[in-house]
Amino acid sequence: MRRIRTAFVIAALGIVACSSSARGQGLYSFGAGAMNTSMAGASTAVGVDALGAMYWNPAAISGLPGSEAVIGAELIYPNIHVGSTIPAGAFGPIFGPATTQTGITRSDSGLVPTTSVGYVYKPEDLALTTGIGVFTLAAGGVNFPGDPNNPILAPRGPLNQFILGPDAASLVALGIVPTASYQVNDKLAIGFSPMIDVTVVSFDPAFFGPTSQLDIRAPRQFPTGSHTRPFWGAGFRLGATYKVMDHLTAGFSYTSPQWYEKWKFNASEANGDPLFFSTLFTLPQIFSLGVAYDGFDHLLLEADVRWLDYRTSKLLGDPIVEGGAGWDSIWAVALGARYQLTDHCSVQIGYLFNENPVPSQLAVFNTQLPLVVENTITLGGYYQFNDWIGLSMAYIHGFKNSVDGSVFPLRGTSTHLDMEYDAFAINFHIKFGGPRCCKADCAAATQADRSVPTGQVQAASGITPEGMIH
Repeated sequence: MRRIRTAFVIAALGIVACSSSARGQGLYSFGAGAMNTSMAGASTAVGVDALGAMYWNPAAISGLPGSEAVIGAELIYPNIHVGSTIPAGAFGPIFGPATTQTGITRSDSGLVPTTSVGYVYKPEDLALTTGIGVFTLAAGGVNFPGDPNNPILAPRGPLNQFILGPDAASLVALGIVPTASYQVNDKLAIGFSPMIDVTVVSFDPAFFGPTSQLDIRAPRQFPTGSHTRPFWGAGFRLGATYKVMDHLTAGFSYTSPQWYEKWKFNASEANGDPLFFSTLFTLPQIFSLGVAYDGFDHLLLEADVRWLDYRTSKLLGDPIVEGGAGWDSIWAVALGARYQLTDHCSVQIGYLFNENPVPSQLAVFNTQLPLVVENTITLGGYYQFNDWIGLSMAYIHGFKNSVDGSVFPLRGTSTHLDMEYDAFAINFHIKFGGPRCCKADCAAATQADRSVPTGQVQAASGITPEGMIH
C-alpha cells in the first residue's frame, strides 16, 4: 500500500509540475519577448533585441547596435487532458473495483498571461554595455475538476483510499536580471547577470504534503497548499560571445541553479487541526552554446544547443522514494531564422525540440509525469514605424504530445495525458541614441558599400531591426 500511495503522490505532482510550464524545456521557458520567441529562443550568440540578448547570454547585449527598451506580454492557451482506466477486479476482491472505471477529463486552464520587460543602455564611446530585464521564467497551471468517471480524479480515488480530485495548481516564476557586458576587443565580449527570482505557487491538493484522515474508515486527504506567500530566490548567469570569422559568431553561457528559500505552507488536518509543511525547490543549472551566421543577403541564421540539469534540481530531480519527481537532465535544440524584407520590416521563424526529462526506468510514471510539448514551431514579424518605435509579434504552437502507460504494476490499469498549446506575443520597441538616417539615406548607404558585411550595414542603420552580426 505504501508503494501505491507513493505512485499516486508522484503521479499527481507530475500533472501539476509539468503542466505548470505552458511552454518550455521542462519548467523553463525557452525565450523572452516576441522577437526572441519567434526564433525559438535561439540567441546565445546574437540577440535580435534587448530581451533576446539578455535572456540566454548577458554578453550578447554588446552586439546590439544601440540602446533599446522592449515592453510586451504573451498569452498562452494550453489544452490538457488526463484520463485513467482501472478494469473490474484489478485490485482483488476487497479493493475491486466491481466494474471497469474509465474516463478522461480536460483541464480548465484558461488563458495564461506572462510578461517580459527589458532595457539595454549602450553608449557609442564605451566598451561597457548595461541593461536590466524582468522575465517570466515559468507560468501556467492546471484546473482539473473532480470526475466520478475518471478514477484518478474520482471523489474517493481509484482505491477508495486517497482523495486526489479536484486538482488545481498554479505557478508563476519571475526573474529580475541586471546585466553587464564588456567588449574586450573587436572579437570577444564577456557578460554577467545576477538573478533575483520570485515564485508564487498554489496547490490544491498539495501532493507532496502529509496525508490525514478523519478515522480509519475514511479515505486519506492531502493538505491544501494555497495559504502561503511569494518565495524568493537567486542565482546568476555568465557568458561570452566571440566573432570566429566574418559573418560567424559563437556564444556560450552558463545559468546557475536558481536557489529558492524553502516553500512553506499553512494548512489543516482532515479534522481541522493546524498543519504546517514545507519542501525545497530549485530551477536547474543550464549550459547553452550557440552560433549565428549572416553571410547570406538579408538573412540571419541561429542555432542553440542547451543542457538543462534537472537531475540535480530540488523537488523535480529528487528520487521518487524521497518525495521528488525523479526527472533526468535533458538536451534542447533551438533553430531560428530572420529575413530582412525591407529596411523597416523583417520576418522570423523557429523550431524547438527538447527531450523527455522522465528517464526510461521510470516509464511506469510517464503518464502522470508528462513532458511539456517536445516539438514547437514559432513565427513572427517586426516593423519599424520610425526612428524610435517598432512593433514585434509572434505566434507559437506546441504540437500535441501524449503519454500512455500504467501508474501501477498491474495488468490492465492505464493512464493517459496529452497536451498542446498556442501562444501569441506582442512587444513594443523603443530605440535610443545611435546613428540615424532616413530610409533613402539608408538605402543609398547600403548600395554604396557592398564591401561591408550585410550585418554591419544593417547595424549602422538606426531604423532597421537589430540582430545581424556586426
